[in-house]
Amino acid sequence: MKVRVANKKLFTFWCCVFILIIINIFLSISKHVIGIKDKPANTLSTLSNNIVLTSDKNGSITLEENNYFKKITINTKNYNDTVDFEDLRDFIEINLKKDDILKLNLRGSDKEVKDIFYEKYDDNLKIKVKKNFNKNNFVYLDKSNSKKIIVLISKKENPYKNTIVLDAGHGGDDIGANVGSIYEKDITLKITDYAADELRYRGYKVVKTREDDRLLELSEIGKIANAALADLFISVHINFNEDSVYKGVSTYYYDIDGYQKEERIKLAETMQSELIKDDNWEDRGIIKENFQVLRETKMPSVLLECGFLSNQEDRRKLTDESVLKNFAKNIANGIDKYLESNKAKE
Repeated sequence: MKVRVANKKLFTFWCCVFILIIINIFLSISKHVIGIKDKPANTLSTLSNNIVLTSDKNGSITLEENNYFKKITINTKNYNDTVDFEDLRDFIEINLKKDDILKLNLRGSDKEVKDIFYEKYDDNLKIKVKKNFNKNNFVYLDKSNSKKIIVLISKKENPYKNTIVLDAGHGGDDIGANVGSIYEKDITLKITDYAADELRYRGYKVVKTREDDRLLELSEIGKIANAALADLFISVHINFNEDSVYKGVSTYYYDIDGYQKEERIKLAETMQSELIKDDNWEDRGIIKENFQVLRETKMPSVLLECGFLSNQEDRRKLTDESVLKNFAKNIANGIDKYLESNKAKE
């Protein structure tokens, strides 16, 4: 049977409208399905779990900063052997357990902090700190309290103003001065570790001749300092005398035929003045002595004798971590003062 259409134009118009409606419905359904399929499964979860750190007077996280670094200190409940962290493209992520932190807030800050976040999942906690640059960011345990995790975030692409070489005297089989189980090699390493952390935060590139309990040849120590093109060399030692009456702090320098004589004397005087500012140390002054590490280093250099293990009063101080940290702080202060005074002359 043949069907006749009275108005072909009207019929054609409505056919086109119907086809367009069908196509539109199909595209709408397809778009919805594709949108669900392509969307990452954890997008909503990530956004909801990535929480900006808020402030609280009793918070377990502290923030301080200077011209060179932001310093974030994470106070955990337990002592840590290591730090589990990832250095990613945009963030440093610290991996902890949920119950590692007492109060997950920034202590004492009334400002909104937009670059520290946290994320909780299962029994785990991830603290995320935004980076400014990919290089010169650091994560480490506080040397005096391993409950504290330190994160340094560089505020400049190159935050270093000078290079300092720190030498912890003795090491390995050479224990140095000792009384019982108190060894010079351990005390000097602690002081240089503390000083390195202090100096790094102040914007210095720090090179340590040893990071652990090992013995270096004296000639090797000089080579390390010279290869680093260091601005200053600081060697840390502890004194000893058979006569226990001797006590106090002294600073040694040496110049060959007047080479850098003025600079080396000035560095020794500055360091000695700073070293004795805390903890009531006796001032034994500066002394010129032909030590190999001073003779072979090409930059201004000093050797610090930080008290006598053979003296009971000094020994008591040298077994106090707060005293060793004061030495480290004052070493950094002495370096600051010496270099600032030189800069003022330029």
